[in-house]
Amino acid sequence: MTFRYLPHVVLIFAVSGQLCPAAETPPRQNRMVHRVDDQIVDGSGRPLKLRGVNLGGWLLWEPWMWGGHLDASESKLSGRLEGIVGPAEAARFREAVYDNFITEADIRRIGELGFNVVRVPMNSSIFNGDTGWRILDGLISWAEKYHVYLVLDLHSAPGGQSAVFTSDPQGRGQLWNSTNNQARTVELWKTIAGRYRNRAIIAAYDVLNEPDAPGGDQLLSLYRRVIAGIREVDSSHLIFLEGGRFASDFSMFSGSLSGNEAYSFHMYTLKRDDRAQRLDSYRRLAKTQRIPLWCGEFGVNTYEMIESTVGLFDRPDNDVVGWAYWTWKRAPTNNPSLMSIKLSPLWSHLIERASSPLGLGEPSRMQALAAMKEFVSAIRLENNIEDPRMTSILTGAAKR
Repeated sequence: MTFRYLPHVVLIFAVSGQLCPAAETPPRQNRMVHRVDDQIVDGSGRPLKLRGVNLGGWLLWEPWMWGGHLDASESKLSGRLEGIVGPAEAARFREAVYDNFITEADIRRIGELGFNVVRVPMNSSIFNGDTGWRILDGLISWAEKYHVYLVLDLHSAPGGQSAVFTSDPQGRGQLWNSTNNQARTVELWKTIAGRYRNRAIIAAYDVLNEPDAPGGDQLLSLYRRVIAGIREVDSSHLIFLEGGRFASDFSMFSGSLSGNEAYSFHMYTLKRDDRAQRLDSYRRLAKTQRIPLWCGEFGVNTYEMIESTVGLFDRPDNDVVGWAYWTWKRAPTNNPSLMSIKLSPLWSHLIERASSPLGLGEPSRMQALAAMKEFVSAIRLENNIEDPRMTSILTGAAKR
């Protein structure tokens, strides 16, 4: 193994109750994906672009991706399903989704298409027992087998880092209002990092998806605490830090927090096309601070918009170190998808009712059980429908 240059590791210490960067340790060998100035390299020091897909809808449920309502959360859907079929059957359904939504075949196909990374959105609740560890251990083995890097993403922290359904919130901003939930978040990341500190297929830890803290100081404070916890047990892995206001505002960052991190932004175009302006602002900050810049999410748009977004990221002068398309598979919507889940009429009725604001007109228990069985079959890769045009747009860029 050849060794070129490795980033300095920044120690963290407490001063007047605040976590601050201390003197840097000398460079040392790092066989993980890591930062070198404003670029990332692999464990041999070769420049690396991470281009791939998100595994959304698997370890954190977003009912709209299963054919349901846009603003429904995982907890809301789970509660409704329990009310219809009972806790035991709802728990069996949950395990069946975990075992079938993403399998070894998915990771193999992702690698065959030329992608080299998957971002793994996770609900912190999967770690309340052994389920999360079982799933991640298996996923890591598949990723190693097919040479696909992983970005572990805490999509829902304890309590929820925003009031939006994507963070499965328990109330409004309960991460920021609870010292206990913040401590649990720090401890969870420390446990993850300790367990997987030697797994080089993990490209990065994405600390917090789309945070919406009351202010930049609160976000930085939690990031420093999480980083300190990770670095107690894992001095090598790259850390992704997302900006405030749902990964769009990086104004609170004045420089490196860990010595081995990258900034991760998300790019969705909803009302007006401001992609170029937003990317320019992110680039200026990243260039000034010499920190890599990665797009953790984009998509849910027309073919033309997705193709032009990829082209924008991959321009030679943009220095974006990669991207992850949202998402690998989902139910059909007005916008095209990479892999479509073909929904049965029974499931469509169940998910529409179970995720609606009122939940009226729910099917019978027997109908719901049949619908859930059909959905578990539909989510398997062999029953998904691959869109060749979307495949061409994304994989052509991924192979560049």
